[in-house]
Amino acid sequence: MEEFSPFLQSAIEVARRTGWMLRDLQSRPFAIDFKGGRDLVTAGDRAAEEMIIKELRARYPGHGFLAEEKVKEEGPDYRWVIDPIDGTTNFAHRMPWW
Repeated sequence: MEEFSPFLQSAIEVARRTGWMLRDLQSRPFAIDFKGGRDLVTAGDRAAEEMIIKELRARYPGHGFLAEEKVKEEGPDYRWVIDPIDGTTNFAHRMPWW
């Protein structure tokens, strides 16, 4: 496997695990809500954001996070920007590309 920076390697590993969790979740009933009147937000968005932040925080406890659904934390040197599902509408309609 190609050598990546530790940050990128962590991002890839966490994204893969989160993707598998979301594929499993998408096969079962899940909650769909709206934010801002028009934008969909699903239980998958919330679960993915929570999982990503939890795993990255365990590896990099001093880092901050800016996440789409709720978290906005300043970090001293580094901040992760989290968009848990790029394609929530497709995810909500159980389409396989998101």
